Amino acid sequence: MEPWQWGLLAVAAVCMGYSLFQGAKSRRRLAAQDALTDAKAEVHAMETSALGVVQQLEVRAYDYSREVEARIDNRLAVLDQLIIDADQEIDRLQQLLHLSAEDRDLTPAEQQRCFTLQEAGCTVDEISRCLNVWPERVQCALDQWQTPGKRAA
Repeated sequence: MEPWQWGLLAVAAVCMGYSLFQGAKSRRRLAAQDALTDAKAEVHAMETSALGVVQQLEVRAYDYSREVEARIDNRLAVLDQLIIDADQEIDRLQQLLHLSAEDRDLTPAEQQRCFTLQEAGCTVDEISRCLNVWPERVQCALDQWQTPGKRAA
């Protein structure tokens, strides 16, 4: 072999050795890299960028709006239940009020008051609520008062 061929072969061997060394070096560097560290660095870079900050604020606003919506839904549910309870209590009290109106004859003083209230323009229902008696009793008393024999008495 000629000396120049030996020189060319030596240069080729050196180039081949160098490329093999660089490939092994890059493989070792890739193997030494930690994926978690890289991910953390990428997240940190995103967080510090303006777009990352805007996205974080958007997420916080969305979470806050969901929290407020949940609070409002809870309060509405409580208010609905309170309204239902109040309606039931109103019904119960109205029944008690209706039952408390005594089914009795009117006393002479109540009859006189009944006549006075009718002359003042009150209806039978208004008079029955004032005297706390059944409307039928008030109507009966007024009917008796309007008959000619009872009116003179």
